[in-house]
Amino acid sequence: MIRVLMLDLGDTLIHDEVPLPHVVEALGALKQFVTTSGEPLAVCLVSDFNMPDPPPTLAKIDVLFRAYLEILDHAGLRSFFEPVEQHVTLSTHAGVFKPDRKIFETAIKRLGVGADLDECLFITEDVDHIKACRDLGMNTLTFGQTGKPDAFGDWSEGPMLIARLIAPESHQDIELALRASLAAKHGMDLVSAAPSRSAREPIQARVKVWHALSDPSLGDLDGVRVQLPADAQVRLDDRGGVESVRQGRPSDEDEAEATQYVRGLAKTGKVVSDPNKRPLGATHEVTVDSEGRRYLKRKRFSAL
Repeated sequence: MIRVLMLDLGDTLIHDEVPLPHVVEALGALKQFVTTSGEPLAVCLVSDFNMPDPPPTLAKIDVLFRAYLEILDHAGLRSFFEPVEQHVTLSTHAGVFKPDRKIFETAIKRLGVGADLDECLFITEDVDHIKACRDLGMNTLTFGQTGKPDAFGDWSEGPMLIARLIAPESHQDIELALRASLAAKHGMDLVSAAPSRSAREPIQARVKVWHALSDPSLGDLDGVRVQLPADAQVRLDDRGGVESVRQGRPSDEDEAEATQYVRGLAKTGKVVSDPNKRPLGATHEVTVDSEGRRYLKRKRFSAL
């Protein structure tokens, strides 16, 4: 049973202190995973970092730890690993670099879960570290590779692969992983998903999709996209990735209700199309993507 998920940072979660695509969605899902025993999955970072000048002291280690946390803060990922004294372990703490056994055992000790190495799953892009961790009896997944059952190249795929290793019978984990994948790759917000009877059976889901309203009475807002509920069928591939999504159309009733709502917003001056303006009373803003599609999104404006 896997109880602990250990993650590398550089070139696995971030590059040049910027999160890699879909990392934030993936971490949000993984923090809610449960193991086959129903206990929360323990998630932590295990990273190589600078060693203190000899002799090592707690004060020297703490200075280096704070420097590492600044990197984590800059990347916007610190909140996923709080409290950091438990969920972040550096070579600085262990006195050795990866893939030495001691750094992973130090991470387990800091977590306080009492797990063995064979109950840990480690994810990194470093193939040499992957091999060494397997020799230690750890479970591994390689990030940055494709076409292999124990590797993935995009974090939109990661949560589902991890879910199938952690607790393949947990519908909660599968639903969390599916939510992250649909949001990252398909722009859909998962509302609910019914458990499927087999891995190859499509998952029946309820999603929120961006739907273009077509009504001349909307004036300048004709064609703007709003989020509406719809049914969807999601088929997974053998590795657990999203193979295809068949999306139904929002109901006529939901579309008519949304049109009436947007028309009311426009008439009462609650929609602004210029992001540089913050009129009092405005509650929604129109944003435009790189392809010229317009989206109506709720915003909270404050008076200047």
